[in-house]
Amino acid sequence: LNGKLLKIYRSLIETTNALQEPGNPSSDNKSFLKFSTADGYLHVLDLQLEGKKRMLVEDFLRGYKL
Repeated sequence: LNGKLLKIYRSLIETTNALQEPGNPSSDNKSFLKFSTADGYLHVLDLQLEGKKRMLVEDFLRGYKL
């Protein structure tokens, strides 16, 4: 994510006909972060950004804007 390693610990898969290029992030900067895939989206629930502690996506988005 923006040149930093992002570890995803928990996620949900949404199958849909995504129109975006796979790998693009999408967020409301408050409650969700998802990445487009070839078959839909990967919704991130629990993550760790390089150099930071593991946290819920809501906590991550409070301090990090996409």
